[in-house]
Amino acid sequence: MNAKLFLVLLSTVMLVMPISLSYFIPEPTITSEEENWAFISNVLRCFLEDPMTNYSNIEQIEDLFYWTNIYAEVYDVAYVRELFTRHFQVKKIDSKTLDVIFLLLIKYSWPPNNWDDVGIKPIVSRIVELIEDRPVWFFYELINRSDWKEILRLIALNKTIYLRDYFDYIPDRDPKADILGFLDELENNKKTEVQRLEKFLKDPVNNFDQIKDICFLCSIMALRDWRYINEDKILPPEYFSPGVISDYIETDTDEKKIEILIHLISHCTTGGLEPEVIMETGAKVFLEHPTLFASCLSKSRGWRSIVYLLSYFLNYRDPGFSRLTSILGNTNFEYELKGQLIFLSSIRK
Repeated sequence: MNAKLFLVLLSTVMLVMPISLSYFIPEPTITSEEENWAFISNVLRCFLEDPMTNYSNIEQIEDLFYWTNIYAEVYDVAYVRELFTRHFQVKKIDSKTLDVIFLLLIKYSWPPNNWDDVGIKPIVSRIVELIEDRPVWFFYELINRSDWKEILRLIALNKTIYLRDYFDYIPDRDPKADILGFLDELENNKKTEVQRLEKFLKDPVNNFDQIKDICFLCSIMALRDWRYINEDKILPPEYFSPGVISDYIETDTDEKKIEILIHLISHCTTGGLEPEVIMETGAKVFLEHPTLFASCLSKSRGWRSIVYLLSYFLNYRDPGFSRLTSILGNTNFEYELKGQLIFLSSIRK
């Protein structure tokens, strides 16, 4: 039986079984990525049908970005876009519904992305529509949350709305000042991103902190590199940011350099040549230093998504991940990582 078809049938069978939150808590009996997928795909399917009834189950899923991308591959559906096409119409959004939308925004924001089909773009677009429809109501709902800054930061990534235009509707001076002040802070940080990237490139290990809050690093690399294009409209190789950092990481590779590389992978989700170079470097370093890379990966937030982003580049260098899976497995994390690679290989046959 085709492996992809088997996974679809397995997850469909699970639909008739009751969903328990215990499925999302690591148990000794659940060791297979296929078993995890069977339960999680069921939750994703139920949530797509009725999000307000099933949102508490979604809340329990770690690395939702990864599992949703797997769902999109197996079932050929643009999951997040489909979710916001079917549900969360602006006129029907109340406080509880908005809480669910904010939950999705935060969970889908890692790794940083502006993806349309399975990322935050459809979520932010719906929030923007809501702001335009009910600005006062929205901002009072927002400001009463402890995580309002994180939510506003993610909304501000959308360039189609000038948030300040909507603050004229807010009568209370204090919350208005808080929000305007935070938007100023975001804008000031944005203006220094290229400068901070320059510092990082000169001494990546000691200046790593300079880039940690830049969401789309490869976009900033492209912006920075544009300044060095010569009169012949050519960028000299020594000014190509991804090439500079890749050469640095591949020379005397150690734990600190791999930690930087993993950060770059998770923050280079935009299109273009820059992310391709970073992903190629990630795949090469992973294959050359598999146990060290796995050790660093084990300490990384959303490690499954990072592996997912790398997986196509890894598969090109190591078809079916056969070399990696023959090496990994000496620690509990390596065994889990090996299981993920075997699973990814099976759904793409």
